[in-house]
Amino acid sequence: MIAEAQPIDNVLFQYDRDHDVLHITIGRPMISYAEEPSPGIYIRYAEEDDTLTGIVIMDYKKRPHTSIQNMLPISINFDDIDKKIDST
Repeated sequence: MIAEAQPIDNVLFQYDRDHDVLHITIGRPMISYAEEPSPGIYIRYAEEDDTLTGIVIMDYKKRPHTSIQNMLPISINFDDIDKKIDST
């Protein structure tokens, strides 16, 4: 089951409960490429100008928030995301 996409400031997220995958979209949708700084964590950048467009985190619930945050180029409030995920 996929939780509905939820806005948090300029960030939109969608959580796939069946596969434990968190998709985070930043800004408007753009054609992007991904880098994998750690297995199962994908950071997406716009092909046009290399701006950050999103993040995909596999096995999200199994990872400590601090270990995820250390891999990311921006700060994400995972506690707020968890609250919204748990309430849907």
